[in-house]
Amino acid sequence: PLGILFSYVLHTFGAARVIAIDQVDRSDVAASFGVTEPVWGSSYHWARELGAEERPELVVEAVGRQADTLNDAITALADGGEILAFGVPTAEWYAMAFHRLFRRNGTLVSGTVRPFRVSLVQAADYLASHLDLAERYFTHNCAVEQARAAYELASVPAPGRLKVGLHC
Repeated sequence: PLGILFSYVLHTFGAARVIAIDQVDRSDVAASFGVTEPVWGSSYHWARELGAEERPELVVEAVGRQADTLNDAITALADGGEILAFGVPTAEWYAMAFHRLFRRNGTLVSGTVRPFRVSLVQAADYLASHLDLAERYFTHNCAVEQARAAYELASVPAPGRLKVGLHC
């Protein structure tokens, strides 16, 4: 559920409209994470149903693992908009709708967080100023001895469950 965390951050940085698309129904937590328009369903259908005036200026792709959601982000993007591709790819090569991105004069931003230590300090500072975030984001906490069960719980997205944590 990295997308719901992005929603929270975008909201706290002033985004007036935060649309979250998820295959899992997260309507129970959407508003508390700054989501103004929760979409329970496919990014494919959502992106293709948008009118030109509804297209977002910023699209965060936080799924990774496959090219489909990146192409849906390109389809949804407003003219002159920007895509932040944060989801970690598992394939070396992706086929993407570059022509569509080019015609929309869109920008694709991707990569890992660098420098890592500086980003980690910034993240810790952000978390310190939003103390309730970790408590709401980690919906399940398991003892280290339950690591296997925690992994199995975390590996299948489900309503009511965001992040699964381990504690000593």
